[in-house]
Amino acid sequence: MANENNNEEIMEVDEELTEEELRENSSMNADCSTIEVVLVPQCVECPYNKGAIDCGIFGEKPSKYMSNSEECPREK
Repeated sequence: MANENNNEEIMEVDEELTEEELRENSSMNADCSTIEVVLVPQCVECPYNKGAIDCGIFGEKPSKYMSNSEECPREK
């Protein structure tokens, strides 16, 4: 019962704001001053890279290569 009341209140709030207003007021918006790249996996430039997890050579990428803790043997 309490969850139903909370859901109804949330729906009422959502209806009061337009989608554009929600985007403008969102704390999740980022711009170039708030984004910092802290790690670029060596897999990014690799021709065998098949997305975030898959590799054309290893299948699922070993995390030691994705985190750059070891050099990929393909690079040697």
